[in-house]
Amino acid sequence: MEVEFINWVRSESAAPSTIPYWTSRYREFMKFCNTEGIDVKDLNVELSRKYMVFLLERPNYQTGGELSSSTRAKHYDFLTVFSRFLNEIGVIECHLTLGIKRPRPRYKVINSLSQEQLHAVLQTVKKIRISKASRERIALLIFLISSTGLRVGEALPVKPIDFDFNRRIVTVNGKGDREREVPFGFELSYLMQKYIEENQVEQNSYLWATHTGNPMAQSTFRDALRDIKKCLGNSFGINLIRLSPHTLRHTFAKRWVVKGGNSIALARILGHSTVEMTDRYVRLWGIDINSAYDNCNPCEGLNMPNYD
Repeated sequence: MEVEFINWVRSESAAPSTIPYWTSRYREFMKFCNTEGIDVKDLNVELSRKYMVFLLERPNYQTGGELSSSTRAKHYDFLTVFSRFLNEIGVIECHLTLGIKRPRPRYKVINSLSQEQLHAVLQTVKKIRISKASRERIALLIFLISSTGLRVGEALPVKPIDFDFNRRIVTVNGKGDREREVPFGFELSYLMQKYIEENQVEQNSYLWATHTGNPMAQSTFRDALRDIKKCLGNSFGINLIRLSPHTLRHTFAKRWVVKGGNSIALARILGHSTVEMTDRYVRLWGIDINSAYDNCNPCEGLNMPNYD
């Protein structure tokens, strides 16, 4: 049934990068069912509850601690999708998560870099133990994500052909295999064109290609950021935050919000399917509501008539 389920997920327009995720969730659930002696056709809501309790009790295989609520929420989402699949092929007639409350993911602290910290990170790229060409690539990638808010998985596969330097727009393939246009500034435009010209990068080649021609692995970029953080040590408070590709994305979001940028535009730029995450940014970093009111007060300067 695994192949049938994965093909069904693909038919539902799941991104190719998510297939390992669905396969892993399916196999873990099937392992649980086999251990409990449960046949797929006998699945029901109570058995789903039993699985959710099992997830509460089983340890995280990597850390040995308990599973986070966000991880359990992903298993819940799998049960919902798997239920739709089983209903569609006529194996069961119930909804496996009906009446079961989805675990509420615990919101983590949103790290971001100050302008001073971002400058320090870019300057420290020169000190990490990689080739000069690799340092240039890493620095440009940091600049790209910090100035556009791209996800690392969107930034690494870009090609010169994706950049429209006249409009200052880069087209990326985001979550759910959805294309979107993201604006960028004059500084990045200059740096990108200079890099493409000096390195003679062909229009359909990856900007951050490995020697095999494939995009740079996310782990390679994360390792470089880890080395940068190690080099900085306690300087600029970098040791107190998590330096990751997503921290660079959050840095862009924070600067946008602090400067009073439009939240709807921010959601479009970041590729948020809902405004929930964008609203979190605004609540966390938004300007003081009194200042916002004073700037927009529609009655400012008006005089009430004298009724004496």
